[in-house]
Amino acid sequence: YKKAIALNGEDLNAFKYLCFLYKKMGGYEKAIILGKQIIEKNHKIAFWRCYLGDIYRETGRKNEALDMYKKAINLNNDKQAAAGAYKGMGIVYIQSGPEQLDRALTYLNKALLLNSEDPEVYLWLGKAYKNKKMPGKSREMFETAGKLYEDKNDPAMDESENWWVYNDIGYTFFSQGQLDKAIENYKKGLSVAKDGRSFAFLHNNLGNVYFRKQMYSEAIEEYKKVIEVYPADTDASYNLGMAYYYKNMYDESIFYFNKAIEKNPSNQLAYYRLARLYSRKEDIEAALSSLENAIKLDREYFYKAQREKDFEKIRQDDKFTRMIDKYKNKP
Repeated sequence: YKKAIALNGEDLNAFKYLCFLYKKMGGYEKAIILGKQIIEKNHKIAFWRCYLGDIYRETGRKNEALDMYKKAINLNNDKQAAAGAYKGMGIVYIQSGPEQLDRALTYLNKALLLNSEDPEVYLWLGKAYKNKKMPGKSREMFETAGKLYEDKNDPAMDESENWWVYNDIGYTFFSQGQLDKAIENYKKGLSVAKDGRSFAFLHNNLGNVYFRKQMYSEAIEEYKKVIEVYPADTDASYNLGMAYYYKNMYDESIFYFNKAIEKNPSNQLAYYRLARLYSRKEDIEAALSSLENAIKLDREYFYKAQREKDFEKIRQDDKFTRMIDKYKNKP
């Protein structure tokens, strides 16, 4: 493409495909330069203003993105480009915080009026409604997005985001207590996920559904898959500790709570669960050590420890009393 441009500096196709390649390779600054050159050669191409807006948005340059989207819309000569620009503006405002959600919805719905078959618009509408605590509307948008992605069945389409369409649908069902439908959608997400991190995210969420259904063996299986595909995950070890805890497999539970602390030394929940388990096993030293670590991280455990049934045996111990006295007057 560079050779083509060197031979013919007016070859817009060469500029176009070189720009696409740089963006796909992460060479955003080079892609921006080429996009600007295309616009200089033809001021009336709304698509390229929208495309530049997308690059600015993806690189966190929100003001430049909004400016480019507005210019694409103002050209008023390309319905699809205008739809893309409204969508881009909606995404920018979602990413700008909860106070901008109404503005985001306005622009996303404008995009929908111009192109009602774009699954990504429904996807971001679902996220906006989810952030506004409107689960019914959110689920409707996510389901529509998922159906449109399936109907497209376009092998050239980038499926990297499909998994979180299903993830968000699944989470919406999960939050409403429709657990079988949550499982169905998390599994659909796993069928299109492509990398370890997305697999880990979905397996963890699937484990949470099984945990809620008190299917602890199935939950354990899912949480272990998280660690297999993404060892850096910080949640799965704690979740395994909880699942084994409810299966009354205390040694396994202790093992995974300790693993959770290794990955995240600020995990006060894991320390507190360890303290309760050690107390049940009448290991006073280990129980008090874990409890003190939990209290250091969150004073709420100071108060919980004085009511917790699991500590009934060790509350009579002088060491427990001294530890409570130690933190009694601390803020």
